[in-house]
Amino acid sequence: LAEQMAKSSGGTVAMVLEDAAAALGWVWFPNEDHIVIRTVQAQTANYMSRRVTVQYTNEPLADILLDLANRAETPINFEPGMMLKLPSETARHTSLALRNNSIRQGFELLSAHTGIRYSIQRGGINVSLSDVITRASGPTVPISLRSPYVGKITVPGPDKSYAFDILLREDDLPQDILDYRRQLIEEYIEKMRAELQSIESEG
Repeated sequence: LAEQMAKSSGGTVAMVLEDAAAALGWVWFPNEDHIVIRTVQAQTANYMSRRVTVQYTNEPLADILLDLANRAETPINFEPGMMLKLPSETARHTSLALRNNSIRQGFELLSAHTGIRYSIQRGGINVSLSDVITRASGPTVPISLRSPYVGKITVPGPDKSYAFDILLREDDLPQDILDYRRQLIEEYIEKMRAELQSIESEG
């Protein structure tokens, strides 16, 4: 530290110490009658030890992570495209409840339940996918190359108060069902043509 301070361009003691600490990836702050010097990572870990009480219900995972990082006063960096590789339900609807738990415990719980992983670096909290999720997701298929939706299955709940809609893509269906679908479409098209001709002739 003394060597780095000697390279400083000058200024107040605080400015010289700030420049030297930043060059080394450290932070400093006064504490009563002495100065505490830590690495950025250690300071981030200290911020993440703060205890919070907060509840997230069916919220986007990225929003939860951003809010936790904000509470820790720490930048957060996401692996590019990682949310697209997570199951849609996980990425869009995640719940977490912390009751006087540390922010770091929140990250640990999210890691355990969603398959993400995080690390504390000089630039902040880095978030990426675990090896298990990365292997399972495989290459991402561009939306433009996916087969179109061609059907929907509605499954009612046990008490009929709700229902699940399952959308079906063309490549989800066997060929005989696709052939039958095409036949139905052609039959209805012919029926519509006949009805239009009848209307025109009456006019």
